[in-house]
Amino acid sequence: MQRVDTPPRDGDCKGLNPNIWYPHADKTQPGNFSDNYRKARMNTGIALQICSDCHVKEECLSYGLYHEHFGIWGGMTERERQTMRRRLNIFVVPREPINILLPN
Repeated sequence: MQRVDTPPRDGDCKGLNPNIWYPHADKTQPGNFSDNYRKARMNTGIALQICSDCHVKEECLSYGLYHEHFGIWGGMTERERQTMRRRLNIFVVPREPINILLPN
């Protein structure tokens, strides 16, 4: 798989709630942990469904493999990508920092 260094900008996920692609059951949120876990699993299912037919799925997965530890990228969960990285001997490469000019 060829390395992609910028995330695709025209995927089927464009404009949707980013929390869908970062589904974590948060123990610090108010409410029952099992309810939060259930919501995280539901969001995972939604994200994977959206990713399944996306036209930039391969580029997104490549970006996720090389640059992202967290979230769903290219239709794969964090754990699935971690397994794939081990199998393909891929290491996560930190992205270049974005230079922001601050006013004096």
